Amino acid sequence: MSAKILLSTVSDEFRAYRDQLRTDLTRHNVEVKVQEDFKDLGRGILDELDIYIEHCDAVVHLVGDMTGSDPGEHALGALHEKYPDLAAKLPPLGEALRNGSGVSYTQWEAWLALYHGKRLFIAKAADSAERGPKYMATDASRAAQATHLARLKAMERYPGCTFTSPDNLAKQILSSAVLDLLVKAEVVAYAEELARAGNVAEGFIQEMAQKVAGDRNLDLEGMQRAVRNAIDIYAREIAGGQTPTNYDAIVDEALARARSLVDAGKSGLARATLRKASEALRQQEEERRELYVAEVTALGNGERDIALAAYDGEAAGDAIVALAEALHGTNAATITTFLNSEAQTLEDYGRDRGSNVHLAALIVLRRKLLALAASDDERGTTQNNLGNALRTLGERESGTARLEEAVAAYHPFAHHRNPPNQVIPTHDHQARFNYCSNCP
Repeated sequence: MSAKILLSTVSDEFRAYRDQLRTDLTRHNVEVKVQEDFKDLGRGILDELDIYIEHCDAVVHLVGDMTGSDPGEHALGALHEKYPDLAAKLPPLGEALRNGSGVSYTQWEAWLALYHGKRLFIAKAADSAERGPKYMATDASRAAQATHLARLKAMERYPGCTFTSPDNLAKQILSSAVLDLLVKAEVVAYAEELARAGNVAEGFIQEMAQKVAGDRNLDLEGMQRAVRNAIDIYAREIAGGQTPTNYDAIVDEALARARSLVDAGKSGLARATLRKASEALRQQEEERRELYVAEVTALGNGERDIALAAYDGEAAGDAIVALAEALHGTNAATITTFLNSEAQTLEDYGRDRGSNVHLAALIVLRRKLLALAASDDERGTTQNNLGNALRTLGERESGTARLEEAVAAYHPFAHHRNPPNQVIPTHDHQARFNYCSNCP
């Protein structure tokens, strides 16, 4: 999958900026277009731009002192016929059209991005920014651009930066939300490359890779590791797993349906399919308990593996808890034994393979085990285990939320080493860990 970006500029004013930005953004998996790339093939340039924007990922809109040329009445009429709700969906634009105010091709590119719900990054030229050799701004064009920005502001869209030179613009664009788009394209391309070697379904790759790319706690190397782990789970547990022939038909059908949903990039529906099948089987427990255990385990493990492969640790943890309850009902002791065993597996995988998603699932289990703790000693051990899991994941993430949760988990032990009236600074995370983590 390639990312598609439109650079929306008035060439006579910003050609040098546009050309450098196009060079900096273009990659083997990132397509960058400008208005001049579109030829009138009978539909008109405005319609050609509209079709591209509808299917692109982002529009980078440069605003200076020149508006560029306006489309003709025929092109505007065709667009209104195509989108009768245009004025209602974009009221400031609707008012401008009713008043007969001109809207240039370049300005339309921004409005069409908003209409189609695409990312719109607005960059405003500083007064000191150098212009192109054909720059011919007038008082009227400057006023028109100021009005254009005011209309965008009415839609709560504001310039993301003010640029002074081509280098300055490129630097700010590459450090903006556009960077997320480039990273996502890079991660998806990496996943697709691995998938081709392992015969992995495209739908699964698209869903999983985009979720991984959206994790701001991972750098590019961490994203690539998460992708490899997900594909490994898919190949080993989802695509490669064989269903024994003595399973009930409902299990075979549910697993087959879930596999097709995963391959189509619908892991949530796949998990829901397995959970629904699992609950249906639970009603038959009294009649066929032994087979029920085997079947429900297959469904629960399938749900867990799909969640892990789709980079959803909380869903994986919830699946394991649901499996424990499906197998052991309300027997807290046997549920605790089961969850401790699963937690150790998740902890080992998360540590040895550097997998954050396994640690996220581990935290779900540790919280459930804390709720099940039957004594102060058991509660103390479980509280410490939860703090360790939170701390391990928190040290891999950029924010402090997990670390703060870890401190809160360790907190019940603070009185063991805290002299009376001594206050531990809440901002000193390392001091708090040193203080709490060795408590019995």
